[in-house]
Amino acid sequence: MGLFQRGNFSTNKQIKSKSMEVILTFINISGKQIVMRKTFTDENHLTNFINYATRRYNYVFDEVWHQN
Repeated sequence: MGLFQRGNFSTNKQIKSKSMEVILTFINISGKQIVMRKTFTDENHLTNFINYATRRYNYVFDEVWHQN
């Protein structure tokens, strides 16, 4: 079958099934709770976003809930 075997390619349905929807909660500088619902491709994407939000908006990360 060679290099272009059928099993080597992913469909959009397979890629979407690997994504994860989460609910993130942060605390801002005023003490208000900020809740976000976002979809991420993997754990690294989620971690990068948490780090970005804490640096960019000066939020304190509170918790994450995984939706399935």
